[in-house]
Amino acid sequence: MGEDAARLPVLAPASVGTPRAVGISTFERRRHIAVTACAECRAKKRKCSGKSPCAACVSMGKECLLDAEGSQRRLVSTKRRGGEMASKNSTVKKKVQPLENEAQSSSRHPPDVSTAHAEAGKMAVIRYESSETRACDVQGTASTDIVENTGTDSVSMLKDSSSDRSTEDWNSIWAIYERVRNCAPADLSNVVNAIRSSSDPTLAAQYLHQVSLGRLADAHVGLSNLATEYKLINSPRLQALCEEPILFAPAKPWTKITDSDRLVSHLLSLYFTWDYPCYTWFDQDLFLADMIAGQSRFCSPLLVNAILAHACLYSYSLRRPWDRFKEMDMCIRFLSEARQLWISHPQPTLTSIQALVVMNLTYNCLGKDKIGWSCLAAAIHMANELKLYEPLSGVRSAGLVEPAWNRAHAVTAWGLFEWQALVASVVEDAPRLEHPPFYEIPYSDAEFLDHSQRWHPYPFSGPLYPSRLFSTVRARFELSMVINDVTEFILDSHHVAPTVAAFMLIHERLANWFVELSPALHPSKDAAPHIFIMHLHFHLSVVALCKPILSSGGEPNPSVLSIASKAKLATREIIFLFKQTFGWKSASNFLNHALTYGAFNAMPFAKDGDPRWRQSLETCISGLWYISFSFPVCRYLLRAIQHALAAAGFADTDLCPEVTRILRYFARNVWKKSLLDTLQSRYPVFDQQNSLRTVEDLLLSVESLALNDEHG
Repeated sequence: MGEDAARLPVLAPASVGTPRAVGISTFERRRHIAVTACAECRAKKRKCSGKSPCAACVSMGKECLLDAEGSQRRLVSTKRRGGEMASKNSTVKKKVQPLENEAQSSSRHPPDVSTAHAEAGKMAVIRYESSETRACDVQGTASTDIVENTGTDSVSMLKDSSSDRSTEDWNSIWAIYERVRNCAPADLSNVVNAIRSSSDPTLAAQYLHQVSLGRLADAHVGLSNLATEYKLINSPRLQALCEEPILFAPAKPWTKITDSDRLVSHLLSLYFTWDYPCYTWFDQDLFLADMIAGQSRFCSPLLVNAILAHACLYSYSLRRPWDRFKEMDMCIRFLSEARQLWISHPQPTLTSIQALVVMNLTYNCLGKDKIGWSCLAAAIHMANELKLYEPLSGVRSAGLVEPAWNRAHAVTAWGLFEWQALVASVVEDAPRLEHPPFYEIPYSDAEFLDHSQRWHPYPFSGPLYPSRLFSTVRARFELSMVINDVTEFILDSHHVAPTVAAFMLIHERLANWFVELSPALHPSKDAAPHIFIMHLHFHLSVVALCKPILSSGGEPNPSVLSIASKAKLATREIIFLFKQTFGWKSASNFLNHALTYGAFNAMPFAKDGDPRWRQSLETCISGLWYISFSFPVCRYLLRAIQHALAAAGFADTDLCPEVTRILRYFARNVWKKSLLDTLQSRYPVFDQQNSLRTVEDLLLSVESLALNDEHG
């Protein structure tokens, strides 16, 4: 068998983009099929040549008899059907010929904007304005009814406008057909999703062409695409859209995924608007200066691709904010490129540490934090190799090192320390770093740097808020030292009974941090999102600190119980205020944790009938639903909450209609057990016995139990 296979000729793939030549028809190439079989073959249900004597009868020595009358009748019927097919073929050719002539003419004279494209715009406006909320407004409170009803409009529009469709659209449809016909079976779903995510065939064909060339275009997934959608929507509910990205940097030589400077600048603008202010692992000015200049001290292809991958999670369509196929496709492409660069260049560098932490966060958002933990472990290992957490040498402590280089190391050392402290507190694991870096906390001139700086929710140009970015960074780094000790206290309580005295010492440090905080760094309707996130870090750390004391058995300590209750109430009110101020449109990923905790915490109070806590539960569920468009991990968290609601005995009428619709739609149309195949998470949630378990372990056990019940 192997020798025969070796002698077989190698077949070249069919050419792409050129219609196959029409030669002998399939009907003419077919072998002769007998009109009727002889009596013997018909009785035995054998193949028959239709000639007398047939080969089968000769070989078996049987008399071969043909039904002449039946044969003639079938022959006449076959000829009649052949005539009908020829007539239909002629009719089709007459209809196709004008289209071919128009195509040849349009190749010499390009047509104007297609009628179908204009009609698609009108349909988009109708579909958008038919919903009062749709998740495109700043508050982000979309109706799931619109989600359920989309999909048929574009089909009916295509049928109605087919007679007016331009040659450009017909060429686009042909290009899409070729793409579907020639793609590998494994890629077919991606091609179909790309088509479904486009408003007309021209955009779909252009996007697929760009992807096939390895180039992603701003016109399909960037600010230019948003501008086109913004004009079609024309809604007074939307803030004005930015005309240009707020930051500019070139695509080359930093990434191979796209050569569009505008797309790269758009993604960088998203990252530095929404994520960088919440988690600061490198100095923005040093990074951008080197990226623009093509220097590699504070910038690298690995870091750029890691940032662009994460920024894709904040990108969306104004008309279809729930459909993130193109954005997720971009994310995976940039992330794969970053991973390949990490594998090919494993040497410890400052930019590699920064990139690995960004990748850790991205994997967490995708529901793959087990992979993310490996990135974080590698980053900490590199940091130790570069001695970021060892006492400073005499040269560094004397300030003789270049200020920019010293600032870059200080920001990365403190940013990594803060991040590992937060991650350890969420999953209740031992901190990977025992002490903070010896560098001074950077940005001692924070008030000067923050002066007159404004933050706005890019890609929208307003509303404007005082940024206070650098002051927030310094305050967060100070808080991270206490959070690290809170986690150590919790882990020690597993081995030694915690004491109220030890609790009070750590709580006093948290309270002092809160009291000394500038009034401008407290949540308000004039505060930027990163200030809200910092306070969620604080209050959730207080709740975590109280837990070992309150769960140690016996009568709860009144002081500790009061501290925990106040922190829970503060967390609830911050979530309310965040939603009222910013909505869920581009919320920071830390809200995954805050909303999940908020939902589980509110559940028993809501079940007892407290209206404010019921509102808190509903807000957390709707928030997780909307940010699940950006962060896939929220789908698993939402499913865990669904199981907890069922275990607690919640009925559909116990929650508001919007949340009931969300949960029903999620269970019927979004959640599939196959999603568990890609889950790799240690994120903790509560089970039916109110015990902490990883979301992966919980869902695997509960979903398999439900599956067994269905078959039982």
